[in-house]
Amino acid sequence: MKIASDSLIPSANNSTFPMNSRFLLALLPACFIFCGAEAQAQNAPRLGIDGGVYFPSSSKTKAIFGSSLGSIGPGFGPVQVLKRKITPDFDFIREKRATVLFAGAKLLVPIGPAPLSAQTAGFAPYSGLGVNLTYADIDAPDAGIEDKGFGAGASAILGASFGQRFFGEARYRITSSAADFNFSGAQIVIGARF
Repeated sequence: MKIASDSLIPSANNSTFPMNSRFLLALLPACFIFCGAEAQAQNAPRLGIDGGVYFPSSSKTKAIFGSSLGSIGPGFGPVQVLKRKITPDFDFIREKRATVLFAGAKLLVPIGPAPLSAQTAGFAPYSGLGVNLTYADIDAPDAGIEDKGFGAGASAILGASFGQRFFGEARYRITSSAADFNFSGAQIVIGARF
């Protein structure tokens, strides 16, 4: 099992800088406690499901797993972004030779004037940023790869809620390598809350 304690995230000019995965792991419980308090304050604890398609940008990742992968995850809290909020963010990608988990939190802010209440909100656009830990479990004997590992990453988000139950998002994730694969890429997500 290969676990990197200090991950590297590539930048746009191909240089790298160290990112301490343990620091991000220590921040996650605080994010979830804050997210739970905020959902309770809004009196709208909702659970749901998020699903989408992930498009890896790494040519090595695409060559082994394909150019698109399905993603699914649990949804927590209201979908509307009427004011700045932090929410947990979990995505699972399962392909017959790989399991990838993104676990983190995202900060979302409304774009433009927010509706006065959730009752009047129809289409409400928002943007955001996220941080996550990445776990990959690769079992691809046909490619000679069997490995597990952790990485860290960040994401940019642009989305919109449609009423009180549905939303759609476009994301771009930048991740360090996990199990010798880079899972950076674009993702389209839709979700519902019940």
